[in-house]
Amino acid sequence: MVINRLKIYSLIKGIKGDYTCFFYKKDGTNREMLCNNDLPTPKGVGESPSRPSNSLMLVLDKEKNDYRLVNLATIYKVIHNDQVYEVN
Repeated sequence: MVINRLKIYSLIKGIKGDYTCFFYKKDGTNREMLCNNDLPTPKGVGESPSRPSNSLMLVLDKEKNDYRLVNLATIYKVIHNDQVYEVN
């Protein structure tokens, strides 16, 4: 299924449980990350107040068991429950 880039935030926020997110890192390399975002955000973790951005989303990296900020503008695919969402 193809999803519009403007709807990626809503899609990810609506996912309950684990999903796989594919995106480009700052250095241009591809990254595949098993994520979960239905856990409470720990106190003191979040976006930097000096760099507010609507394009960054806080997710839990399940493999590293740590929180990561993912740039929504660089996501190109999300997989959840065997449903593949290609971002255009």
